[in-house]
Amino acid sequence: MSLEENKELVRRWVEARNNHDLPAALPLWVDEMHERLTRGFNRFTEAFPDLHVTIEEMIAEGDRVVLLWTLTGTHSGLYRGIPATGNVVRWRVIDIYTVANGRLTTTHVREADSLQLLKQLGATVHWQDMVIE
Repeated sequence: MSLEENKELVRRWVEARNNHDLPAALPLWVDEMHERLTRGFNRFTEAFPDLHVTIEEMIAEGDRVVLLWTLTGTHSGLYRGIPATGNVVRWRVIDIYTVANGRLTTTHVREADSLQLLKQLGATVHWQDMVIE
């Protein structure tokens, strides 16, 4: 696939995410990723039912696509043990996707503003509780 086709595949994934359409998202991914994708998709949909993703920047090189995206949603369900707050939250993520044979094969989160997200949810993070692997 060309670089533009790889980027279009990631755009289709974002569109499915924004439409909360898991059945449209699954065929974009290799079968081995379906269980993981379904868990993550459902976890975020339950916690942030109005979750919306905005593509800030996308760069393609070889079989990889780097995506900088901003996620916005209302915290209306349990997320990482934090009960719904009703807060509208916004955080940025940088993902690296790998494409093979016209499908997404892996994604690696390289940067996620998780501390900012937790702060917006009213969570208190203690440095001594953080685990670095």
